[in-house]
Amino acid sequence: MQGDFTGMGTSALYGRMLMGLVSLAYHGLAAGAGAARDAMRLVVGRGPDLPGSVSDALQEAVGSGRLKLSTVQKYGNILIRFIRWYGSEDLIGLSPTVVSRFLRDRRAVGVGGGSRRVDLSALRTVLDKLLGGEATVALQYPAPSVPVSGARSEEVASLLAACADDTDRLLVLMLNIMKLRPGQLTALRG
Repeated sequence: MQGDFTGMGTSALYGRMLMGLVSLAYHGLAAGAGAARDAMRLVVGRGPDLPGSVSDALQEAVGSGRLKLSTVQKYGNILIRFIRWYGSEDLIGLSPTVVSRFLRDRRAVGVGGGSRRVDLSALRTVLDKLLGGEATVALQYPAPSVPVSGARSEEVASLLAACADDTDRLLVLMLNIMKLRPGQLTALRG
């Protein structure tokens, strides 16, 4: 299976991360932290996409255990998107209006509130906490989406009665029993 990492399958990445954990257990914290930074470079170190100060701050956060590797990967991708939108790698001294415009532009292209909350969390963590800025201090997280209630039992029975074949009935039952949304069900692959 091919992962998101250029020229490297997911299993190879997991192997390197596992070796980092083995190194941590065998050689102690210093060697393990170095292996964690090496594994993190595979995730975040994508050449010129991240400025050195951001990459260094993220590597230090992983090495010290303040951020998980998966969180750094997610935040790195968000920062790459922000830098491409902003058009500059100079992230020191950004004003809150720049970050606010980025989030507003993301909303304009249809990005939901949950994703924009993660975007703001990533920018707040890196720009404010790791780099010592104040670019997100005045910004509030987007309001959570209103939860959608599930189908009532009468609605499920009506849908099951309208199904043409067993496949349709199975899909309706999976949606109801597993509380999946239609998009989640269609994303399942056998």
